[in-house]
Amino acid sequence: MSAFYSSEIVAQVAAGTLDIGLIFVADATAGLIVEQAFADDLIMVASKPLLTHQITAEDYLYIDWGWGYNAAHSERLPHLQSSLQTCGLGEAGLPWLLANGGCAYLPKRTVQSYLQSRRLYQVTDAPVFERPVFATYAREPHNPQLVRQASDALKIFSR
Repeated sequence: MSAFYSSEIVAQVAAGTLDIGLIFVADATAGLIVEQAFADDLIMVASKPLLTHQITAEDYLYIDWGWGYNAAHSERLPHLQSSLQTCGLGEAGLPWLLANGGCAYLPKRTVQSYLQSRRLYQVTDAPVFERPVFATYAREPHNPQLVRQASDALKIFSR
């Protein structure tokens, strides 16, 4: 999801049409509470065992995970900045990778079963990027019990 989606979710929470939302860009809109719910580890995975120096821009799907990721990726993996394949929707990365092969950065929790079954392989020498996920809700929510339950569930999820 992009910052656009995050701003739409914040607007819905501020308007009272959504009790709690998960966003990737911490937006401190007046009257809302924003707190980090958890963080995703973005790991580089490949359709076959590889090391970073073996990966070329031709085999790499660059997924735009947002501004913080983009800057860190550019700094740490400059040879992959000119990827021939790019994607602005992270959720499309896994199906694309499984169908076409190659490499991409994906959330570890999303690819864990594929790593265990050896349908994908972690590029072990590639940097891991942390992507924070924030919860936002009204200071005085319409349904405080629902917000508390959702917040408690997110704490369990983040372990």
